[in-house]
Amino acid sequence: MADGEMVTDVSTKALYSGLPEHVQHNLEELSLQPLNCSARSAIKSFMGRVVQKNKEDLERKLRYDPVTLDRLNKHKSNKKPKRKEMSLREKKSRGIYKISPKNQRYEMYLPLHDLWTGYMQEMLNLTSESNLKVIYPKLLRADYHGCILKVSRSKCPSYVGTCGILLQETKNSFKIITKQDKLKSKSH
Repeated sequence: MADGEMVTDVSTKALYSGLPEHVQHNLEELSLQPLNCSARSAIKSFMGRVVQKNKEDLERKLRYDPVTLDRLNKHKSNKKPKRKEMSLREKKSRGIYKISPKNQRYEMYLPLHDLWTGYMQEMLNLTSESNLKVIYPKLLRADYHGCILKVSRSKCPSYVGTCGILLQETKNSFKIITKQDKLKSKSH
């Protein structure tokens, strides 16, 4: 016998250990029956049934079902599920767009205006040789949150002359904070 070989004799070793006592007492309730044949013949019979069934399934699949040769899911990414964003109705109902009265102070938004002036200087890159044809498209795409805005025309004459820092801009309206700490909503 070589060093790497192992000899196992199935007939002399037990294939399974005995059942626990609480199971042996309840054999009838569990519908367990003692093995009436040798362990070798039981294994041979079991393997014949399982292998034959698997062989038939495999032949049927190969004959009638399409077989992909590449793995379908090469890499399953462990991405976190995308968070559901709130709808506009939910945002409005939760008051996300409302500015509380304690935050309606003109001085509070002066740093926002300073940021906006820096943004515009950087974006427009104004020099003495600046071309207006280049500047106008940039002005159309610019963000105006933080700019000082003055209403020159309006359908409602009470808004004409209103001046303040632009806080919110939506599709059809502006929210402006005036120097008198009043929040004005101006519709286009």
